[in-house]
Amino acid sequence: MVLFIGMMLVGFERASAAANFTMSPTSGPPGSSVTISATDFAPNTNTSILFDFQLLEQVTTNSLGDFTEAITIPSNTSVGSHTITVNDGANSVNKSFTVTAPSPAITLSPTSGTTGTTVTVSGSNFGVSKTITIKFDNNNITTNPNTVTSTNTGTFSATITIPSNTSVGSHTISAADNTNSASATFSVVVSGITLSVTSGGPSSVVTVTGTNFGANKAITIKFDNTNIATTPSSVTSSGTGTFSASITVPSNTSVGSHTISVTDGTTTQSATFTVVATSITLSSTQGIIGSTVTVSGAGFVASSSITIKLDTSTLPTTPSNVSTNSSGAFSATITIPSSTTAGDHTITATDSTGKIANATFKVLAAGTISLSPTSGNRGATVTVTGSSFNSNSAITIQFDDTTLTTTPSSVTTSSGGTFTATIKIPITASTGTHTIKVTDAAGKLGTATFTVAAGGTITLSPTKGITGTEITVTGSDFATNARITSIEFDEIVVATTPRSVATNTNGGFSAKFLVPAGVAAGSHIVVVIDDTGNVGVATFTVEGAGASITISPTSGVVGTLVTITGSNFAANTAVTVKFDGVTLTTNPISITTASNGGFTASVTIPNISTGSHTVTVTVGSQTATATFTITQAQPASITISPTSGTVGNAITITGSGFLPNKGITINLDGSLVATATSSSSGTFSALFTISSTVSSGSHTITASDGNNTVSATLSITGTSSNVVNVSQVKMVDQTGTTLSRPAVGMQVLVQSDVKNTLATDQQFAYIVQIKDSGGSTIMISWMTGTLPPGKQYSVAQSWLIEDEGEYTAEVFVWQSISNPVILAPMQKINFDVR
Repeated sequence: MVLFIGMMLVGFERASAAANFTMSPTSGPPGSSVTISATDFAPNTNTSILFDFQLLEQVTTNSLGDFTEAITIPSNTSVGSHTITVNDGANSVNKSFTVTAPSPAITLSPTSGTTGTTVTVSGSNFGVSKTITIKFDNNNITTNPNTVTSTNTGTFSATITIPSNTSVGSHTISAADNTNSASATFSVVVSGITLSVTSGGPSSVVTVTGTNFGANKAITIKFDNTNIATTPSSVTSSGTGTFSASITVPSNTSVGSHTISVTDGTTTQSATFTVVATSITLSSTQGIIGSTVTVSGAGFVASSSITIKLDTSTLPTTPSNVSTNSSGAFSATITIPSSTTAGDHTITATDSTGKIANATFKVLAAGTISLSPTSGNRGATVTVTGSSFNSNSAITIQFDDTTLTTTPSSVTTSSGGTFTATIKIPITASTGTHTIKVTDAAGKLGTATFTVAAGGTITLSPTKGITGTEITVTGSDFATNARITSIEFDEIVVATTPRSVATNTNGGFSAKFLVPAGVAAGSHIVVVIDDTGNVGVATFTVEGAGASITISPTSGVVGTLVTITGSNFAANTAVTVKFDGVTLTTNPISITTASNGGFTASVTIPNISTGSHTVTVTVGSQTATATFTITQAQPASITISPTSGTVGNAITITGSGFLPNKGITINLDGSLVATATSSSSGTFSALFTISSTVSSGSHTITASDGNNTVSATLSITGTSSNVVNVSQVKMVDQTGTTLSRPAVGMQVLVQSDVKNTLATDQQFAYIVQIKDSGGSTIMISWMTGTLPPGKQYSVAQSWLIEDEGEYTAEVFVWQSISNPVILAPMQKINFDVR
């Protein structure tokens, strides 16, 4: 007799099995957390968890009838066996949970302190109304109250005092009745004090900070064994034995070491405070007049005003009002007066109580310089001659505060401290008196005055423009009937119109010139000089509108290397190059304009359609463009690796010649399998895995950017038989019990474990075929579903046994009934029915 049963399921459906659950752990004290893991209850059903038939939790099973939930054993549960029940309305399963007695425990407050600390010991879960014995390091210890008895709930509380002879470190406090015991650790620590400052003058304010003293104890502070006033006036330690207070060192305290001690009546600690001698130090002990000197003092009376003198004269200070800090120290700066003679001088500091300290400062003799000439026009050459400087010392010459270039470039004094050098008065110097300063390596200074003559005056029209702009320069106050020897633009002598320029009888003139090509954007100096030495100066601003680029070549195929040359951009500024608005990689990778606003770089033409395209260069706010014509585009193409494979194999697709920075869609036989984005050069790479739905044979892979579509052939040589692993094939009854010899009339299940080996969802059909001893099929049935990535499920098909005999059960796993792609090798079992 042939029995044929067909069954199609939507989604995944597990074969029927008996509802069940496990507990972890299976025993524990009240308050324990227990994890309930249930399987094979009614799917998607509100399910109750009960403890001793009282509701604890309600959960909803998943589509397979499973759930996992944590419950807490009620705190008032008695010791012994109790029942946990899981009930979904159709199925009810009971299991036993053993409640054990809770462990006794003690807590300490505090858990650390010095000897003499009072500690509260609190216990729970001890015997009811039991006498409690408390020990310290296994030795009986006095308690308060003297006799400690647990309550009717097994709790107690008592205090002990840490013995005075206890060593520093961890110690054990234990509590026990005649049955139970528990212990905890108490750390004995050393008390200590720290001082905010450990040295200073009389009247210094010192903050004393203490730790690990007795809790809530009155604190006494002494200075050299004498009680001393504190702030606050009454000091008490905190509940953790800490405190902080300040004292003032007595004003009559002698120089040297002194002891600050602290006691709480039980514990005493001390620290040393050193009263230092009144003194001052100088940041430098010699220098020229005008030198700035920092004066630092120590050992003065705290919070006292300070007066600083040079010899007998009071000096201005920075800050203007100088006071010592709480430890009697101060710092201030002074300037050596210009009237001070060369030689040794005494700097003194005095506080408001008359404490005084001094130090010696040596004023060095100033160097002497002379100028030739002592006045002249801008740009004038001046000879500087020096004497009385240090021998063989490097010389620096400044115009006001600007260091000048000298001739020779390096100036050094002779063994007699003399030198001669020439300088050039800055062309931008203002009319009037200026100071020439000469300094040697030791700081010796010599000064002289140079007067810049009024010279000529020039105006420009316009005062700004691009390179190539025509400028009219108009002069006045030059020498009458004088020849203009040069007109310069940043030291570049420019051609003028007229070619030869002379002043009129009033010292005026007018001429024109062009802004030189290649100069950078920004401010530039225009200088006019007549043949008597008069100089006129004005400023012209070169704007960036004249920025430009050239490209070479201007046309070519995709991949052509193009050189870009820029000019008249802002100097020393980063450069960006774009091709039709897309930023290109350049060579060099990082480009910066030179001091003249120019640059050179190269780029590779990307794969874009033929025709005209725009190259854009941006430097700051400036832009310039040029046109490049693509004469031939590179055709788009793809390669696949490998070119053949089986289900589950990974395939890499590599493309080139696509539009830059575009989304790429990749299809297998018209179905999307991957996406990518092309690079700025039109290349991409993508990866996909051959699905088990794909049959053997040749298949077409296409890649498209919306403008270019290319294809390649992928050969699938066969399907994988290892997409799904099948194991544990057996015959079970309705309760899930394995059958070794089923009987006629039984409804049995052919059950297997199936596991998805892929990283993607896998559709499958589970097929069971029963054959008799002659090889005839007497039953075939199946189920379909979807296996999540990496998941394993138990599945089964039922069979009603009608006749005795020898049978074979064959198990197949396919892609689907209509698409018989084999996902796993066939499995079979043989059995007898009697």
